Amino acid sequence: MFFQKIAFSNLRKNAKAYTPFLVSMSFLVAVLMMTQIIVNNPGMKELPSSQSAIFMFHLGNIILMIFAAIFSFYTNNFLIKQRKKEFGLYNVLGLGKREIAFVVFWELFYSFLISLAAGLISGLLFARLGFLILKKILAVGEFFVFKLSFESIGFVILYFMCVFGCLFLIDLLQVRKTNPLQLLQGSKRNEKEPRAKGILALLGVLCLVAGYTISVTIKSPISALGLFFVAVILVILATYLLFISGSIKALQFLRKRTTYYYQTNHFINVSTMLYRMKQNAAGLASICILSTMVLVTVATTASLYFGQKNVIETRFPYDVQIESAADSQQINTVIDGLEEKLTIKERQQVTTTRPLLFTFEEPNFVPSTTFEENSGSLDKAVYLIFLTSSEYHEITGKTGPADDELFVFPATWTQQALPEKTTIDDRQFRLRELKELPTFTKTENPVQHLVLVVDDQWLTEKLSSWYQKEDFQLYQQPMTTTVFNFQAAEASDREAIAKEIRSELLAADAHASVQSKDLFEGETKTFTGGFFFLGLIFGVVFILAAALIIYYKQVSEGMEDKERFEILQKVGLSHKEVKQVIQQQVLMIFSFPLAAAIIHLAFALPMIRKLLLLFGLTDRNLLITVSIISVLLFTMIYLMVYFITARVYYRLVERKQKPLKKVSRTSRHRQDLQ
Repeated sequence: MFFQKIAFSNLRKNAKAYTPFLVSMSFLVAVLMMTQIIVNNPGMKELPSSQSAIFMFHLGNIILMIFAAIFSFYTNNFLIKQRKKEFGLYNVLGLGKREIAFVVFWELFYSFLISLAAGLISGLLFARLGFLILKKILAVGEFFVFKLSFESIGFVILYFMCVFGCLFLIDLLQVRKTNPLQLLQGSKRNEKEPRAKGILALLGVLCLVAGYTISVTIKSPISALGLFFVAVILVILATYLLFISGSIKALQFLRKRTTYYYQTNHFINVSTMLYRMKQNAAGLASICILSTMVLVTVATTASLYFGQKNVIETRFPYDVQIESAADSQQINTVIDGLEEKLTIKERQQVTTTRPLLFTFEEPNFVPSTTFEENSGSLDKAVYLIFLTSSEYHEITGKTGPADDELFVFPATWTQQALPEKTTIDDRQFRLRELKELPTFTKTENPVQHLVLVVDDQWLTEKLSSWYQKEDFQLYQQPMTTTVFNFQAAEASDREAIAKEIRSELLAADAHASVQSKDLFEGETKTFTGGFFFLGLIFGVVFILAAALIIYYKQVSEGMEDKERFEILQKVGLSHKEVKQVIQQQVLMIFSFPLAAAIIHLAFALPMIRKLLLLFGLTDRNLLITVSIISVLLFTMIYLMVYFITARVYYRLVERKQKPLKKVSRTSRHRQDLQ
């Protein structure tokens, strides 16, 4: 009972340090509880595109678990550093390291119970609220109902038992490897002025330029997918290097400017920050990275959610699209029958080749069979769809191209301009661009698409030459594409009608590809809604992490700066001047991560846009608008955290004035007589 009492007493006495830790751990328990309940809900299997939705939430849950463990280790490291002096005192008073380990164990055990109890209770409330929000976002039916899973509760309890067990082992190692003198001075170690290493600052600049260059110059969405994490790692590395080395160089430069440095506010701020900048810089870089993660996550997921209409219109210009390699007569017969039930509009049909993969070696097009042949630069990959002159004449009523000419319709083309001439299989052609072509529309796609109108006989010969192998003979067959819009009664369920249309068309041609805008709309709501929901959760978790890092940073520095400011106030620094110094120091420190995060987001937008093209989102203005709103909202939250933490820091470092005793006139008269 002795160690339990000491541990419980320590929790009460160190409430200022332990309360944020317990709140953050309880919040992480609640969030994991909510995601576990959603992942294990039976209704997830009934959603459209259920497999992708389940996979997405499982992945999000794993990311949250990893983040929870990392953040737990960070907050625990802060606590153990602040407690080292106390543990050293226990050691001097007679408690051995074994007894201190018992105290640490019971402190973590009580913390585990408090966090788990508060987290599970609040987690159930969050789960119900989150479930209602997710149901509203996904716009699903009654089958998606809240159901508590004891498996989810057991998993969360087991996971955090493992986390707190690891925290105890870390604390035990820290206590065992130090002696009492080091424990007493543990919170004051590593306070030498750091040396600025120019080579690290230069490396940081190079990494930053490389990361920004990848984001700005990338052209292909497929290439962006492969290089995204490379750019992220480069920017993260650059952020830490520049904050650690670059900030020291900047402060040393300010110290050399005597007109700036030898002013009360500047002198205290620069000297204090420079004294511990190595530790400060790492924390500031972490705040910057978390802030960037919030902005990128929320901007990306919100753009995809609010851009659902743009995604649908990009993928499906028409209500129904059928692609079939068989005789189109059966498909046409079914569509003719549908006209008795529905109003069929804008019906069009065209026969072409399948999209054939080529490599664009400007100005030439070289046949390919796999993307590996374009691995050197995916920007060169392009799909060519060949349309015969006779088919072109049938759908437009116009004459096809001359023998040395190709008509080209750029369905998707991200190059600056089409070449005037091109060579395909050693034959040169002049290119003549078509402004419009029935059935086809211009849009943005991950891979470039061109429709080429060519001579009938030339195309037949080339297809036989390019795809001689048995595995590729499928590409020699023509493909008929039929598109149309339909209008149903106002009270009709378009999704149900779309399912009926698809079943009838597939009954006519089982190998046909039948795609419906209405069915895709239901599927994309599940994906974009779930993605947006996870983005909001990640955003809240990252904001909490950034806020707690700021708070812990202010508390730890406030405790260390308390003696310094007391000395300054004793030698004449007023309370007003102390407050001005603190406000300027805190503002200067925490404005850097916010500014850097906004810059990171600005340079990340070109790559984010390319990645969103993979999902079919082409609205650039929507992405910019959502990003600006995200920055404004996050800045407001960031400033709130700044004002709160500045007040905490001020209360820690300010020396309280002792009230003067009132002296009565009688007492003063007696003193004068004496």
